[in-house]
Amino acid sequence: MGAFRAKPTLDITETYNDNIFAEENFTNEDFITNVKPGITIESNWSRHSLEVFANGDFAFYSKNDDENYEDATGGANLRLDVLRETYLFAGGSYAKKHEDRGDPNNASQSIEPTEFYQTNANVGVFRGLRRFSVQLDSFYTGYEYENGRQSDDTWVENGDRDRNVYEGVARVGYEILPDYEAFVRGSVKSIDYDQAVNNGFDRDSEGYEVEGGLSLDLGGKTRGEVAVGYIERSFDASNLSDIDDVTFGASILWNPTGLTSLRLNVDRTIEETVQTDAGAYV
Repeated sequence: MGAFRAKPTLDITETYNDNIFAEENFTNEDFITNVKPGITIESNWSRHSLEVFANGDFAFYSKNDDENYEDATGGANLRLDVLRETYLFAGGSYAKKHEDRGDPNNASQSIEPTEFYQTNANVGVFRGLRRFSVQLDSFYTGYEYENGRQSDDTWVENGDRDRNVYEGVARVGYEILPDYEAFVRGSVKSIDYDQAVNNGFDRDSEGYEVEGGLSLDLGGKTRGEVAVGYIERSFDASNLSDIDDVTFGASILWNPTGLTSLRLNVDRTIEETVQTDAGAYV
Protein backbone atom coordinates (compact mmCIF):
# COMPACT_ATOMS: atom_id res chain seq x y z
CA MET A 1 0.00 0.00 0.00
CA GLY A 2 2.65 2.53 -1.08
CA ALA A 3 4.49 3.63 2.06
CA PHE A 4 2.46 1.18 4.19
CA ARG A 5 2.04 -2.56 4.44
CA ALA A 6 -1.20 -4.26 5.48
CA LYS A 7 -1.17 -7.58 7.32
CA PRO A 8 -4.65 -9.11 7.62
CA THR A 9 -5.22 -12.27 9.66
CA LEU A 10 -8.11 -14.62 10.37
CA ASP A 11 -8.01 -17.36 13.02
CA ILE A 12 -10.83 -19.84 13.62
CA THR A 13 -10.53 -22.22 16.55
CA GLU A 14 -12.76 -24.89 18.08
CA THR A 15 -12.53 -25.60 21.82
CA TYR A 16 -14.14 -28.24 24.00
CA ASN A 17 -14.53 -27.23 27.66
CA ASP A 18 -15.95 -29.76 30.14
CA ASN A 19 -16.60 -27.14 32.85
CA ILE A 20 -17.32 -23.73 31.32
CA PHE A 21 -18.39 -22.15 34.64
CA ALA A 22 -15.45 -23.57 36.65
CA GLU A 23 -17.87 -25.12 39.14
CA GLU A 24 -16.88 -27.75 41.68
CA ASN A 25 -20.24 -29.53 41.22
CA PHE A 26 -22.93 -29.60 38.52
CA THR A 27 -20.45 -28.94 35.71
CA ASN A 28 -21.52 -27.85 32.22
CA GLU A 29 -19.73 -28.80 29.02
CA ASP A 30 -19.78 -27.07 25.67
CA PHE A 31 -18.05 -26.56 22.32
CA ILE A 32 -16.90 -23.00 21.62
CA THR A 33 -16.10 -21.59 18.18
CA ASN A 34 -13.84 -18.53 18.15
CA VAL A 35 -13.54 -16.32 15.07
CA LYS A 36 -10.65 -13.84 15.32
CA PRO A 37 -10.22 -11.35 12.45
CA GLY A 38 -7.47 -8.76 12.58
CA ILE A 39 -5.46 -6.30 10.53
CA THR A 40 -2.25 -4.36 11.13
CA ILE A 41 -1.15 -1.50 8.87
CA GLU A 42 2.48 -0.46 9.38
CA SER A 43 4.73 2.04 7.66
CA ASN A 44 7.73 1.26 5.43
CA TRP A 45 9.49 4.55 6.16
CA SER A 46 13.28 4.72 6.47
CA ARG A 47 12.85 6.90 9.59
CA HIS A 48 10.05 6.98 12.12
CA SER A 49 7.29 4.37 12.15
CA LEU A 50 3.53 4.23 12.47
CA GLU A 51 1.37 1.20 13.18
CA VAL A 52 -2.43 1.03 13.25
CA PHE A 53 -4.22 -2.16 14.27
CA ALA A 54 -7.67 -3.62 14.89
CA ASN A 55 -8.74 -7.12 15.87
CA GLY A 56 -11.73 -8.99 17.19
CA ASP A 57 -12.57 -12.17 19.07
CA PHE A 58 -16.10 -13.49 18.59
CA ALA A 59 -17.10 -16.60 20.56
CA PHE A 60 -20.10 -18.82 19.82
CA TYR A 61 -21.15 -21.48 22.34
CA SER A 62 -22.97 -24.51 20.95
CA LYS A 63 -25.35 -25.03 23.91
CA ASN A 64 -25.03 -22.00 26.17
CA ASP A 65 -25.49 -19.07 23.81
CA ASP A 66 -25.83 -16.67 26.77
CA GLU A 67 -22.05 -17.11 27.09
CA ASN A 68 -21.38 -15.76 23.59
CA TYR A 69 -19.18 -12.67 23.56
CA GLU A 70 -17.80 -10.13 21.11
CA ASP A 71 -14.42 -8.63 22.01
CA ALA A 72 -12.68 -5.99 19.91
CA THR A 73 -9.53 -3.85 20.13
CA GLY A 74 -8.22 -0.95 18.08
CA GLY A 75 -5.21 1.28 18.47
CA ALA A 76 -2.02 2.81 17.12
CA ASN A 77 1.70 3.08 17.93
CA LEU A 78 4.09 5.82 16.79
CA ARG A 79 7.90 6.14 16.95
CA LEU A 80 9.79 9.35 16.14
CA ASP A 81 13.52 9.00 15.45
CA VAL A 82 15.07 12.16 16.89
CA LEU A 83 18.81 11.38 16.80
CA ARG A 84 20.99 8.33 16.35
CA GLU A 85 19.87 5.83 19.03
CA THR A 86 17.37 8.34 20.38
CA TYR A 87 13.67 8.13 19.75
CA LEU A 88 10.31 9.05 21.21
CA PHE A 89 7.37 6.68 21.16
CA ALA A 90 3.70 6.75 22.06
CA GLY A 91 0.69 4.52 21.70
CA GLY A 92 -2.92 4.07 22.60
CA SER A 93 -5.74 1.56 22.29
CA TYR A 94 -9.36 1.04 23.23
CA ALA A 95 -10.86 -2.39 23.79
CA LYS A 96 -14.14 -4.07 24.65
CA LYS A 97 -13.41 -7.23 26.65
CA HIS A 98 -15.08 -9.75 28.94
CA GLU A 99 -14.31 -11.85 32.00
CA ASP A 100 -14.60 -15.59 31.70
CA ARG A 101 -17.29 -17.11 33.91
CA GLY A 102 -14.59 -19.10 35.70
CA ASP A 103 -12.65 -15.96 36.66
CA PRO A 104 -12.57 -15.63 40.47
CA ASN A 105 -13.39 -11.93 40.12
CA ASN A 106 -16.55 -12.60 38.13
CA ALA A 107 -19.75 -12.12 40.13
CA SER A 108 -21.05 -15.64 40.75
CA GLN A 109 -24.70 -14.58 40.52
CA SER A 110 -24.33 -13.08 37.04
CA ILE A 111 -25.82 -15.21 34.27
CA GLU A 112 -23.72 -13.68 31.47
CA PRO A 113 -20.02 -12.86 31.02
CA THR A 114 -19.08 -9.53 32.59
CA GLU A 115 -18.18 -6.97 29.91
CA PHE A 116 -15.75 -4.13 30.44
CA TYR A 117 -13.94 -1.46 28.45
CA GLN A 118 -10.19 -0.87 28.68
CA THR A 119 -8.34 2.27 27.62
CA ASN A 120 -4.54 2.20 27.27
CA ALA A 121 -2.09 5.01 26.60
CA ASN A 122 1.69 5.22 26.85
CA VAL A 123 4.48 7.64 26.04
CA GLY A 124 8.23 7.25 26.46
CA VAL A 125 11.74 8.03 25.32
CA PHE A 126 14.82 5.89 24.63
CA ARG A 127 18.40 7.18 24.59
CA GLY A 128 21.43 5.07 23.70
CA LEU A 129 24.98 6.31 24.36
CA ARG A 130 27.73 3.85 23.48
CA ARG A 131 27.39 1.06 26.04
CA PHE A 132 24.76 2.83 28.12
CA SER A 133 21.04 3.10 27.46
CA VAL A 134 18.23 4.84 29.30
CA GLN A 135 14.50 4.36 28.74
CA LEU A 136 11.64 6.19 30.44
CA ASP A 137 8.02 5.07 30.09
CA SER A 138 4.69 6.25 31.42
CA PHE A 139 1.48 4.22 31.19
CA TYR A 140 -2.20 4.82 31.78
CA THR A 141 -4.87 2.11 31.90
CA GLY A 142 -8.55 2.78 32.55
CA TYR A 143 -11.20 0.14 33.29
CA GLU A 144 -14.95 0.63 33.04
CA TYR A 145 -17.22 -2.32 33.87
CA GLU A 146 -20.76 -3.01 32.73
CA ASN A 147 -23.28 -4.20 35.31
CA GLY A 148 -24.09 -7.91 35.30
CA ARG A 149 -27.54 -9.43 34.96
CA GLN A 150 -29.05 -12.00 37.33
CA SER A 151 -31.61 -14.70 36.51
CA ASP A 152 -34.46 -12.53 37.88
CA ASP A 153 -33.41 -9.66 35.57
CA THR A 154 -32.01 -7.59 38.42
CA TRP A 155 -28.53 -6.11 38.07
CA VAL A 156 -25.17 -6.93 39.62
CA GLU A 157 -23.44 -3.63 40.43
CA ASN A 158 -19.92 -3.47 38.99
CA GLY A 159 -19.35 0.29 39.04
CA ASP A 160 -17.19 -0.05 42.15
CA ARG A 161 -14.61 -1.88 40.02
CA ASP A 162 -14.00 1.07 37.68
CA ARG A 163 -10.46 2.35 38.19
CA ASN A 164 -7.52 4.23 36.71
CA VAL A 165 -3.96 2.89 36.83
CA TYR A 166 -0.93 5.17 36.46
CA GLU A 167 2.60 3.79 36.15
CA GLY A 168 6.05 5.21 35.52
CA VAL A 169 9.03 3.01 34.59
CA ALA A 170 12.75 3.81 34.32
CA ARG A 171 15.32 1.38 32.89
CA VAL A 172 19.12 1.81 32.74
CA GLY A 173 21.24 -0.70 30.81
CA TYR A 174 24.96 -1.30 30.31
CA GLU A 175 26.46 -3.55 27.64
CA ILE A 176 28.93 -5.69 29.60
CA LEU A 177 29.81 -7.74 26.49
CA PRO A 178 28.68 -7.55 22.86
CA ASP A 179 25.01 -8.65 22.80
CA TYR A 180 24.89 -8.97 26.62
CA GLU A 181 23.35 -6.11 28.59
CA ALA A 182 22.92 -5.85 32.35
CA PHE A 183 20.09 -3.59 33.48
CA VAL A 184 18.22 -2.26 36.47
CA ARG A 185 14.58 -1.26 36.25
CA GLY A 186 12.30 0.54 38.67
CA SER A 187 8.64 1.46 38.55
CA VAL A 188 6.01 3.21 40.63
CA LYS A 189 2.27 2.56 40.32
CA SER A 190 -0.85 4.26 41.62
CA ILE A 191 -4.35 2.76 41.38
CA ASP A 192 -7.34 5.04 41.90
CA TYR A 193 -10.87 3.60 42.08
CA ASP A 194 -13.74 5.81 40.95
CA GLN A 195 -15.74 4.81 44.02
CA ALA A 196 -13.89 5.07 47.32
CA VAL A 197 -15.65 2.07 48.86
CA ASN A 198 -15.51 -1.34 47.15
CA ASN A 199 -17.27 -4.14 49.08
CA GLY A 200 -16.64 -2.18 52.25
CA PHE A 201 -12.98 -1.45 51.46
CA ASP A 202 -11.07 1.49 50.07
CA ARG A 203 -9.01 -0.30 47.41
CA ASP A 204 -6.91 2.67 46.29
CA SER A 205 -3.24 1.71 46.48
CA GLU A 206 0.32 2.71 45.67
CA GLY A 207 3.35 0.54 45.08
CA TYR A 208 6.74 0.15 43.52
CA GLU A 209 8.95 -2.52 41.94
CA VAL A 210 12.74 -2.74 41.63
CA GLU A 211 14.54 -5.46 39.70
CA GLY A 212 17.80 -6.26 37.96
CA GLY A 213 18.50 -8.59 35.10
CA LEU A 214 20.29 -9.56 31.94
CA SER A 215 19.29 -9.00 28.31
CA LEU A 216 20.89 -11.00 25.50
CA ASP A 217 20.81 -11.33 21.72
CA LEU A 218 22.59 -14.35 20.24
CA GLY A 219 22.70 -13.27 16.61
CA GLY A 220 18.95 -13.10 16.23
CA LYS A 221 18.44 -16.84 16.79
CA THR A 222 17.83 -16.41 20.52
CA ARG A 223 17.10 -13.20 22.38
CA GLY A 224 15.34 -12.16 25.53
CA GLU A 225 15.82 -11.10 29.12
CA VAL A 226 15.54 -12.44 32.65
CA ALA A 227 15.07 -10.37 35.82
CA VAL A 228 14.48 -10.75 39.56
CA GLY A 229 13.59 -8.15 42.15
CA TYR A 230 11.20 -6.95 44.85
CA ILE A 231 7.61 -5.71 44.58
CA GLU A 232 5.47 -3.86 47.12
CA ARG A 233 1.87 -2.60 47.28
CA SER A 234 0.27 -0.61 50.12
CA PHE A 235 -3.46 0.10 50.43
CA ASP A 236 -5.15 3.24 51.68
CA ALA A 237 -7.52 1.13 53.78
CA SER A 238 -6.03 0.08 57.12
CA ASN A 239 -8.09 -3.13 57.09
CA LEU A 240 -6.34 -4.41 53.94
CA SER A 241 -2.92 -5.99 54.43
CA ASP A 242 -0.04 -4.59 52.41
CA ILE A 243 1.74 -6.94 50.00
CA ASP A 244 5.49 -7.29 49.54
CA ASP A 245 7.18 -10.19 47.82
CA VAL A 246 9.93 -11.35 45.50
CA THR A 247 9.17 -10.83 41.83
CA PHE A 248 10.75 -12.34 38.72
CA GLY A 249 10.22 -12.49 35.00
CA ALA A 250 11.63 -13.86 31.77
CA SER A 251 10.96 -13.30 28.08
CA ILE A 252 12.79 -15.61 25.65
CA LEU A 253 12.39 -15.80 21.86
CA TRP A 254 14.04 -18.76 20.11
CA ASN A 255 14.08 -19.06 16.31
CA PRO A 256 15.26 -22.62 15.54
CA THR A 257 14.60 -22.07 11.81
CA GLY A 258 13.73 -19.14 9.58
CA LEU A 259 10.06 -20.20 9.64
CA THR A 260 9.69 -21.32 13.26
CA SER A 261 9.63 -19.28 16.47
CA LEU A 262 9.10 -20.32 20.07
CA ARG A 263 8.34 -17.66 22.68
CA LEU A 264 8.36 -18.14 26.47
CA ASN A 265 7.07 -15.50 28.88
CA VAL A 266 6.98 -15.74 32.68
CA ASP A 267 5.99 -12.88 34.97
CA ARG A 268 5.12 -12.53 38.67
CA THR A 269 2.85 -9.57 39.41
CA ILE A 270 0.32 -8.16 41.87
CA GLU A 271 -3.20 -8.16 40.42
CA GLU A 272 -6.48 -6.54 41.48
CA THR A 273 -9.33 -8.58 42.96
CA VAL A 274 -12.91 -8.06 44.17
CA GLN A 275 -12.59 -10.66 46.92
CA THR A 276 -13.77 -9.07 50.15
CA ASP A 277 -10.98 -10.48 52.32
CA ALA A 278 -8.02 -9.39 50.18
CA GLY A 279 -6.73 -6.21 48.57
CA ALA A 280 -5.00 -8.01 45.71
CA TYR A 281 -3.32 -11.29 44.85
CA VAL A 282 0.13 -12.36 43.63
